[in-house]
Amino acid sequence: MNNFFKVAIVLALTGITQVASSHEEGNFDLIDENFSIQRENTEDRQALRPEAARYRWYSAGEARTNKVIKNEFTFQSRLNNRVDRLRLVGTRSGVIIRSVIVEYRNGRTEELRRLEGRLRKGQRMVVNLSGDRRIKAVRVIATSESLIGSRGTFRVELGVWQ
Repeated sequence: MNNFFKVAIVLALTGITQVASSHEEGNFDLIDENFSIQRENTEDRQALRPEAARYRWYSAGEARTNKVIKNEFTFQSRLNNRVDRLRLVGTRSGVIIRSVIVEYRNGRTEELRRLEGRLRKGQRMVVNLSGDRRIKAVRVIATSESLIGSRGTFRVELGVWQ
């Protein structure tokens, strides 16, 4: 996300409008030196909030990976709600995610290739789910990123639209 959109989101969340314009270089200038800060009413501000603010995240569990050997972890969902997003969060050291498979309550499975790859401490990988979205379980195959140091850990979170 470039800086212009970050500033636009912050301005939208605070209800400030007509403050800055963007140039191609990514610099910001005031539109008018004598500007006033305008606040929108609550309904307008709510409509401008980014989608991420409308999700509630539930932890399905956390796992600690082994070094070298691939581990398969199964996280059972206790939610009866429709889950709209799935998020992996690196909580300690690096983890290599080899495979993520979602098992839905209707018996269907879906492999989420967008979540494969390196997951570092503090990093988040999010994917939108399709179909029924009532999740029975999430299976993750992962290993630690390095042979030296701590074993990697990660958390699986389920996002429900609020």
